[in-house]
Amino acid sequence: AAAPKQNGVRDPPLAYEGKEDLNELDEDKSVAHVIITILDENDNPPKFERQNYYAGVNAMANINEFVAKLSAIDPDLGDNGTLTYYIAASNLFKYGSNRSYGSIIPSPFNVSENGKLVTANYMAEYNQDRFILDIIAKEKSYPERQAITRVHVRLVDS
Repeated sequence: AAAPKQNGVRDPPLAYEGKEDLNELDEDKSVAHVIITILDENDNPPKFERQNYYAGVNAMANINEFVAKLSAIDPDLGDNGTLTYYIAASNLFKYGSNRSYGSIIPSPFNVSENGKLVTANYMAEYNQDRFILDIIAKEKSYPERQAITRVHVRLVDS
């Protein structure tokens, strides 16, 4: 027998209708018992350990010179907690100025998958300048939430 009519539409019969005892379902070969275990839901956004990082770099630094180690966490498990880092902006501030000269493209810095920030160029042309980098940590899994931090980098004479 079909379920009662709602809004003019009759629902399909339920698997257990007409069974005297629910235990009969165990013997019914058309019924499958399924257990679903949800290991993790991607319900936590990433978060940087700090809102601001500060670093100094020698103006004579070579390419791939270490600048800072950035760390964001996402307590979700597996792919849900895996993050990708990237540089959103590399704002240049010339020596003695509090005004940004804009974001340098391509960035004179790189950030690795594990949050290691390094120089991408020779830094001599930026002697005594400073940068404020906007770094994003983004989830690899949907909904791809992200966190942002700032890295203040000052170039100093050797």
